[in-house]
Amino acid sequence: MARKRRKHAQISLFAFQDVMASVIGILFFVVLMMSLDIVENATASDDDRQQFETAKAELQANIQALNNRRQAILKEMALLEKQIIIVSAKDDQDILDEIGQYERNLKVLYSQLEQNQIGANEQSEKLEENKKLYSKEVRQCDESERQISELKAQLAEQASTPSLSYIIDGKLNMTPWLIELTGNNIRVASHDMATIVEFNALSHKSREQIFTAWAKSRDIRSDYFVILIKPSGWDVYESSFRENIFGLGFDIGMDLVPEEKRVF
Repeated sequence: MARKRRKHAQISLFAFQDVMASVIGILFFVVLMMSLDIVENATASDDDRQQFETAKAELQANIQALNNRRQAILKEMALLEKQIIIVSAKDDQDILDEIGQYERNLKVLYSQLEQNQIGANEQSEKLEENKKLYSKEVRQCDESERQISELKAQLAEQASTPSLSYIIDGKLNMTPWLIELTGNNIRVASHDMATIVEFNALSHKSREQIFTAWAKSRDIRSDYFVILIKPSGWDVYESSFRENIFGLGFDIGMDLVPEEKRVF
C-alpha cells in the first residue's frame, strides 16, 4: 500500500527577517549604551586628571617661586657677610653668630623644600600636605627676611662708630695707630691725633709700598694697628693690603666706618 507523504511546515522568510532585525536592534542598543557609558567614564577620568595636573602645576610653580626667593635671600646674606669685619666688640660677634645661624636655618629650609618638591612629583595624594608645608615655609622665609633687616640695621649702627674701646682695653703699655683705608688714600694717626701721616701716592701699589715701609719702622713690642675701613677701601683691603699688613706680625684690630665719616 502506498504511503502518504507528510507535508513539512515551511519557514517564513519574512518572519526570519523580523527576528534578525529585532536581535540586531537589541544588540545595537546594547552597544550604544555601553559606548555612552565608556565615553562618560573617559570624560570623567579626563576631567579629574586635568584638575590634578592643574593643581600639581600650580604647586610646582609656587615651589619654584619660593626657590627663587630663597636663592635671593642666600645671595643677600652672602653679600652681607662680605661686608662684616670681625671686630673686638662682643656685640659684633653676637651679630655674626646670629647671621650664621639664620643662614644655616635657611639652608635647612631649602633642603626641606627640595624634598617636598620630589614628593609632590611622585605622590599625588600628598598634594594638599605639600601646599600646607609650602605656606608654612613662606611664613618662615618672611620671618627670616625680617630678622635679617633688623641685623642690618644693628650692624649699620655699630659700624658708624669706630671701636675705640677696643683700642685701649688690654694694651695700656702699647701705642695704638689708627689706619684709615679708602679707595685712593691711606692715612695714619696716633691715638691722641698728635701725629697724622698720609700716603697719597698716585697708584695703590706705590701707596702700599710706602705705607709698608713706614709700618716696618714701628716697634712690634710697643705699637699695634687698628684698621678703619671705608666702603671704597674694601676691595683694596681684600686684594693685597690685608695679606701685607698681617704679614708684619703686629697686633691688629679692625672696624668699618661710613664713607662720609671723618675719623681724624
